[in-house]
Amino acid sequence: MRLQDIDNLYREMAKNIFTEQVLYKTKPIHNSIEIISKLAQHLEIYIITARTDKMIVDVIRWLKTYDIENKIKDVISSSNDIKQNICKKKKIDFLCDDDLRHLIDSKIKIRVLFNPKGIKTNYKGIEVAKSWEDIENILSKFDYIF
Repeated sequence: MRLQDIDNLYREMAKNIFTEQVLYKTKPIHNSIEIISKLAQHLEIYIITARTDKMIVDVIRWLKTYDIENKIKDVISSSNDIKQNICKKKKIDFLCDDDLRHLIDSKIKIRVLFNPKGIKTNYKGIEVAKSWEDIENILSKFDYIF
């Protein structure tokens, strides 16, 4: 499958999963709230999402539901830019995403594929996290963080 085909599939999927109704039915991933709260004591945490600026309002409302909106530095739309470009502009060294396409380029220091099945990637420099505990462990390897 070509990258263009994958992009088209994701655009179609986004029409269904980026709705307010789906977002509010979505529960946090196991231990994510606790680990985000812990990491936020040491790091500035950004959410970079393909959602538009208008849709971000719902994301912030969802964060408030779980009392973590104050742990997030900013929620940024990547609907008009590439996620790693945004990271570079904001001086963000770490990007974790469940979509490998956002991690392939090596513009930033730490790139992690969030994949609960633990499927490995052939791309150099991309680590795989099966859980939020894995994300915390990957970040703890970098002395300047903790």
